[in-house]
Amino acid sequence: MLDPANDDQLIAWFGRLAEWDARRGGPQITKSIRFGPHPEQAIDFWTDGSLRMPNAVVAIHGGYFMEAFDRQTLVPMVREWVRRGIPVLNIEYRRHGCGGGFHETTSDVWTAVDAIVREFGVRSLAVVGHSAGGYLSQWLAPHPSVSLVLPLASICDLASGSRSGLDEGAIARWMGAEVDENPGLYEESRILPRLSPDSPRQVLFHGNADTIVDIGQSRDFAARAVAAGVQCRLVEMAGDGHFGFLDPKESAFLRVTSEIETWHRGLL
Repeated sequence: MLDPANDDQLIAWFGRLAEWDARRGGPQITKSIRFGPHPEQAIDFWTDGSLRMPNAVVAIHGGYFMEAFDRQTLVPMVREWVRRGIPVLNIEYRRHGCGGGFHETTSDVWTAVDAIVREFGVRSLAVVGHSAGGYLSQWLAPHPSVSLVLPLASICDLASGSRSGLDEGAIARWMGAEVDENPGLYEESRILPRLSPDSPRQVLFHGNADTIVDIGQSRDFAARAVAAGVQCRLVEMAGDGHFGFLDPKESAFLRVTSEIETWHRGLL
């Protein structure tokens, strides 16, 4: 799937996807919890009804860390995974415009995973994140309950992502500074120094027609990770853009789902 040409087309695409998903019906949220006092610190647990699972998927939405995008954008994909027997925890976090900057957001996703383990007894988690959520999924790799990381069209490097201009300044607004204004903060945000050969396996997915986050982000990260001894590989989706991962009808979604199902069956 190629990317919509402009914001109006993107909004219309999300609207059609939501309508299609609503017509299908199916699984609903089993339970919602909060992991902090802010309204955005929330987790929706989607299952077949059970509240205790040995393994589950954590879903993290994207949107360049901006308030305008929230966890509802992932509902069609989450619902489809639950249809296939995979429990999913769809998390929300503070973003720019609703109390979130780099430290708040990264703290939120870590605290959310702690809450998931404590509340639901999940022992092993696959973390799937799209776009900015892909970066946050990679941030979670050192968490002891994470066994698989699947970044989709991830912003693997915030500094180069900001300098690219594709984000229209969103990363700098979320970080609170441009790269050259606070290089120490961007150094703190780097993912690779957080990883080691003992880190959980990462499988990056990225479309080579992505106009929102350049595929060079994933190519460069994967090459550097492998050189550092980290278990990492990149799956390049030929002819795909940024958003097909979110649509259960698209081949990009199905390819990611196959990876999740293999992981899930291996832990049953």
